[in-house]
Amino acid sequence: MVQIFRFWRPLPIHFMLSSPLKFLPSSKICQLSFLENIASSKMKLAKHELVGHQYSACTFTIFEDVIISPSVSSYGRCLLCFYSFAWLELVSHRTFMPKLLSGNSQKGWPYIQRLLVDLLLFLEPFLSNAELGVPVHFLYKGTLRVLLVLLHDFPEFLCDYHFTFCDVIPTSCIQMRNIILSAFPRSMRLPDPSTPNLKIDLLPEIRESPPILSEVDAALKAKQMKADVDEYLKTKPQGGSSFLTELKQRLLLSPSEAASAGTRYNVPLMNSLVLDVGMQAIQQLQSRVPHAQGTENTVPLSVFHVSAALDIFQTLIGDLALSFS
Repeated sequence: MVQIFRFWRPLPIHFMLSSPLKFLPSSKICQLSFLENIASSKMKLAKHELVGHQYSACTFTIFEDVIISPSVSSYGRCLLCFYSFAWLELVSHRTFMPKLLSGNSQKGWPYIQRLLVDLLLFLEPFLSNAELGVPVHFLYKGTLRVLLVLLHDFPEFLCDYHFTFCDVIPTSCIQMRNIILSAFPRSMRLPDPSTPNLKIDLLPEIRESPPILSEVDAALKAKQMKADVDEYLKTKPQGGSSFLTELKQRLLLSPSEAASAGTRYNVPLMNSLVLDVGMQAIQQLQSRVPHAQGTENTVPLSVFHVSAALDIFQTLIGDLALSFS
């Protein structure tokens, strides 16, 4: 069985999927046939290759070529319009998503993350413009159900990749965003907020940095801002710096990008900047006051003044408040 799939793998997946479709109008495309063909092959492969509830490296390669590669390419996203429901069924299938998330030391997590991001990117134009026709509404409900399953069975996955998911979810989708942000590890027990005299800063979990598998500074590097941010946080020029005065302008989108995004600002870039600066500020604070979080005394205010991160946050608050007022 493995030899059959190894022979099948070099076949161009775009040819396999598009050849029967390009001669048919969209109303004649049968998603059920596509779903049955790929799902049956996937189940046969799982039956022969699944050992100890984990897939082998060969199986990962096959799944990437058949399901993941067509979705992340520009051609595949256009083709996704014709079999989006079948594609979502394949991604959330019991022989695919649970097996990739539950074994192989999280080796399957990046695959599911890429698939979910592509699904959210596919829905983003419809959700941003509130154009929820009947098909898009059903696809949106199916996406919410998949996220709810992940929240219940694999909350650690949503926790570790929350930054990437929130970057591609429109700001108007409050329910979808809350599902992701409400996830917490199953090993953690949340405190009761109604507990008298509850002090969040004294909880043991507050000293543990949450794992983030997303590349937080990717947007900063793409816009060539990472080096400037790091330099300002380390040196903080006393005589003033052009970095703060130019910060707002560097966060703006071009007119064409702003028209399509529905906002003047590069939201993923702002998210990357805020989280990256916050993470570095915490590291600086912990290095200067190692036991600050373990004591009941409040951290001296002078500790915050020596950090350049506060200046960046104050600049963002002031400039953005004037822009949105």
